[in-house]
This record gives sequence, structure tokens and C-alpha cells, in this order.
Amino acid sequence: MRIERHWEDILRIIGSIHTGAVRAHNVIRMLSGEGRPTPLGDAIAHYGRITKTLHILRSDSCSTPSYSSTPGTWMPR
Repeated sequence: MRIERHWEDILRIIGSIHTGAVRAHNVIRMLSGEGRPTPLGDAIAHYGRITKTLHILRSDSCSTPSYSSTPGTWMPR
């Protein structure tokens, strides 16, 4: 819900960074006023967690077991 509520603003920020209208450093400072994230900053953090989780789930290290020297056993990477 947090991401959905702020989606249009997230897209605007991405576009502004991509076109060079604003620097990423300035956006980060703006989104974390007084050391605590703003609601928009919190939504961006949640989106980042989703992306990170999907990356981990798709990575080869999670799906391919690493076999040990003991026959018949395997150890996760």
C-alpha cells in the first residue's frame, strides 16, 4: 500500500535523477529528514526490499546446491 500510494512520486524522482534534473545525493538527503525517512522515502525503501528479494530468489546460488566431499550430502552456498 505504501508503494502504491507514492508510485507517481517515485516515478517522478526516478525520471528526475535519470535526466540529471536532480542529483541522487540531494534526493537521498531530502527523503531522510532528521535521520528518519519521510513517507515517500519509506515507500522507496520498501520497493527496494522487493527488488532485493526477487534478485535473491532468482539467483543461481539459491537454486543450485553445492555438493560437499561426502557422497550424498549437500551444503547451501
